[in-house]
Amino acid sequence: MRQSIAFFLLTVTLVSGQRLARTIAYLDTLATTPVPSFLAYDSTGRRVYVGGASGVVEVDAVTRECVTGCRLPGMTEPCLAAGRRVLYCLTHGANRVYQLDCATGRIVDSLQLPGEFSPWCYNSRQDRLYVFLPECGFGLTIDGATNRVIDTLSSPMTPWAAMYYPARNKLYYTSQNDTASSLAIVDCETDSVLVLLC
Repeated sequence: MRQSIAFFLLTVTLVSGQRLARTIAYLDTLATTPVPSFLAYDSTGRRVYVGGASGVVEVDAVTRECVTGCRLPGMTEPCLAAGRRVLYCLTHGANRVYQLDCATGRIVDSLQLPGEFSPWCYNSRQDRLYVFLPECGFGLTIDGATNRVIDTLSSPMTPWAAMYYPARNKLYYTSQNDTASSLAIVDCETDSVLVLLC
């Protein structure tokens, strides 16, 4: 029996300023994911990557058809490294970072994280991922070219949100505990905390 799941694809910012186009249905056997929850867009290849409960699906943004699916263990958040056309797939539960080659649709590398992660963000200028591990009390700097940890960031309280600002090459992240909260500003050239506001 052919089962399918539908999700809405907004093409307003993805293709050419159009309005809501249509609902796209994709097969469970292709999509591998019953809960489409996260999106990433590749403007070079005109592909939309949909992450969900057990993998990621590649959708052609022009034809609006599913191209391929990749099964991964756990809720998957995709993040595109546009310069290299590599899709980072961060999986909850498995706590692993996969690298998917956008040209071939295949996993080319993976990195095991030491614990559950949240939040995380991507440094587009230096092709780095910043992944925070609340249970471990620190964050990791992952080099995209090698998919290896190159530095750590201290987080004395539980990390809450993270954002990368490419114009100044700075990372901002907030953390909190039962009695206090803080905002840290990190120089991404040196991975050193410049300011800690409590």
